[in-house]
Amino acid sequence: MNMAPLNFSRRDALQSMSAGFGFMAFAGMSTMAGPAFKNPLASKDPHFKPRAKRIIFACMRGGPSHVDTFDYKPALAKDNGKSAQGFGNRKLLESPWKFSKRGKSGIEISDLYPNLAKHADKMCLVNSMYGDIPNHPQCFVQLHTGSFQFVRPSLGSWVLYGLGTENQNLPGFVTQAETLKAQGVDTIICTAVNDVFVMDAWGKSANADGKVLMAADGNGDFVSSLGLELDASGFGMGKRGQRFSVVVDNGVATHVNIEGPGEFTVSNAETAVNQTA
Repeated sequence: MNMAPLNFSRRDALQSMSAGFGFMAFAGMSTMAGPAFKNPLASKDPHFKPRAKRIIFACMRGGPSHVDTFDYKPALAKDNGKSAQGFGNRKLLESPWKFSKRGKSGIEISDLYPNLAKHADKMCLVNSMYGDIPNHPQCFVQLHTGSFQFVRPSLGSWVLYGLGTENQNLPGFVTQAETLKAQGVDTIICTAVNDVFVMDAWGKSANADGKVLMAADGNGDFVSSLGLELDASGFGMGKRGQRFSVVVDNGVATHVNIEGPGEFTVSNAETAVNQTA
């Protein structure tokens, strides 16, 4: 019996194989590559010109009590030793540390921080926050999200939403460049199967100049020599490279970190910092 030849295109394969997940991925990638696409999380200017260049957020879970540090409670001192209403035989206890007004602003800081108190006029203390439940774990979540049930995004999510991000993978190495070089790393190289123009634009968008060397592997020869080439011709992308990182010491690869499909857990900057420490 003669059978008509199958006219099975790559588009048909993407639509029909694996429940169409390949076509779904292609739809997303082609949309992002389109001229009209605008990433909703792309970096954007804030409402006001920022003065702070960097922010360090120290989240000290289990840190010292606010009533012993920056939140003076005169009523607690007045009622020291009295029974706490609604809490059985528990007694109220004032802070054992003395509070004093510091600086020109008069911020009250306890004697626990004699040196920090000298910089009171450079500090901003928020003492208006409160929790409506007494349990620390739930209050901790409420502090970051506004709800103890964790049904709202945290502070980090709002920063990402409000200011956007360029983070795709590279910025971690840009941020950690000074740390890596302080640990003896001479050069940080980012390579991808792309042309020099794409790599140059990518590096500039991530502020990688002087920190990370952007190296184009135009034909994919480098990843092929490592055996890490990735056939993406089914998605119309030809030869690509698997995601990986390598730590090289005096010409010898001491660590080779190869990611699994869709993963980003071992080739990141944090891993490199740990492996070069």
